[in-house]
Amino acid sequence: MANISTLKKQLGYPPKTCGVFGGTEYTDIKEGKLFDLSKHARTNPCDYHGVYVVHRDNGEIIYVGEAYKRTVGERLHDHVCGNLDNSSFAKHFAQKDLGIEIGAPLSVEDKNRLCTTIGELNVLVFKCTDLETVLIDALNPCYNKATGNKKPWTQKTGRSQRASQVARQTSTQTPNSAQTTP
Repeated sequence: MANISTLKKQLGYPPKTCGVFGGTEYTDIKEGKLFDLSKHARTNPCDYHGVYVVHRDNGEIIYVGEAYKRTVGERLHDHVCGNLDNSSFAKHFAQKDLGIEIGAPLSVEDKNRLCTTIGELNVLVFKCTDLETVLIDALNPCYNKATGNKKPWTQKTGRSQRASQVARQTSTQTPNSAQTTP
């Protein structure tokens, strides 16, 4: 089970303005409840493209996602509003965590329960679009396996497998050595 505490140690949390994980640079880390960082919030604190790590209150990392066509806030909104056509994460979460049958349209009660439960999940957001596959490889979150959101690095970006290899090495290093690139 991937744990947010371990990831935070590897990142040198509390966050700096920028850092490196698995050979990939990131900036502007934000943390909060998924609902508060989505476009539902009064001001959209995640009005940029980036990567997000969803985790439970017990620290279990359950999903890593990326917003590269729209902003992170807009992507988180897809999850929070329970739009099962635009969020395979919400669809799988509804089935596995809440026992909601998704073959038919959701009832109002089920949709409200799904939106509330997902909105209360914790999220760590990075301003960096190249970090998703590195984090998925390093953390192996359960919902990325369920949704099939685990594309090989080369298929997604055309880059070499180097970043994925570095991520695996980084995930086994001590917290202080994880911030440097090999």
